[in-house]
Amino acid sequence: MEELIDNLHNKLIIKEDEKDAEKDAEKDAEKEDINYETLYIEKCNELNNIKKQLEEYKSKIQNIEPINNLTIENVIEPITKITDKITDELVWTTIYKNKNNLDEYNKKIEYLMHEFGTSKQCNRFDIGNCIELIINDFLKSIGFDVEHLPNAKRIDLCLNKKYKISIKYSSGGEITLHNSNSSANRDETMHDLLLLTPDYLYLITNSELLKNNIDIKEYIHNAKDSLKLKAKLLTKLKEINYPYFIECKLNIDKKNCKNRSCYEVFYETVMKDYIKLNE
Repeated sequence: MEELIDNLHNKLIIKEDEKDAEKDAEKDAEKEDINYETLYIEKCNELNNIKKQLEEYKSKIQNIEPINNLTIENVIEPITKITDKITDELVWTTIYKNKNNLDEYNKKIEYLMHEFGTSKQCNRFDIGNCIELIINDFLKSIGFDVEHLPNAKRIDLCLNKKYKISIKYSSGGEITLHNSNSSANRDETMHDLLLLTPDYLYLITNSELLKNNIDIKEYIHNAKDSLKLKAKLLTKLKEINYPYFIECKLNIDKKNCKNRSCYEVFYETVMKDYIKLNE
C-alpha cells in the first residue's frame, strides 16, 4: 500500500513539473513574439511625455531644488535620431514602425475637432495649424529632426533639413491643397503631402505616384481660387494597394461638436497674460 501511495505521489509531482514546464514554454513563446524595438520606442515616448509634464510642473515652482540629484535626464535615454539618407520609403517605414504611437496624437486631434471643429470658417486655418503642430510632435517623437514652416509657400514641415512636405487633414470630399487668397489660382502643382482623414493616414508623393503609373493631373482640380485634390485619388490608391497608407481611426462626431471659436480662446489667453503683466 505504501508503495502504491509513493507511486501516485511521484506521478503527481511529475504532472506538476510538466505543467510548470508548459507554463515556462508559454512564457518563452510570449517573449519571442515581443517586438522589443517597438516596445523600446513606446516606452521612450511614454517617458518623454512624463518629462514634458515634469517640466511643466517645475515651471510652476519657484526655487526648486533637485531631490537626491534625480533628474529626468538620468532616467530617459533619448530616442535615436534618424540620420540615414531621407527618402519616401524611409519616412513611411519609420511612421509604419511607430503606428501604435499615433493613438496619443489622434486623441489630441479628436479633442480639437470635438471642441472647435471646422464648421466655422474662422476656425479652419487655426485647426489646420494645430494639426500641423501635432503631426510635427509625432514625427519628432519617432526620430526626425523637424522644422515647422508656418510662413513657407505650400510647405508645412521640413524633415532632416531636406524632406519638405505639406500636412493636410480632410474629413471628406475634395481636399484643398492650397488657396490663392481670393485671386485666380495659377499654381497647379501638388506638393508631396502627409494626408490625414478620419480613417487613414497617407503619404502621397509625386515620385511614388509616378512609380504606380498615376498621372496626378487627372486627380487635381483648379477651383479658380484654390487647387483641389479629387477624392477619387484615395479610392484609386486603395485599389492598386498603394504602399504608403495605413488605417488611422479618428473618432470624430461633427453633430456633437461644441463649435467653440478659436479666436475667443486666443483672446482669453492673451488677456490673462496682459493682466499678469500689469499686476
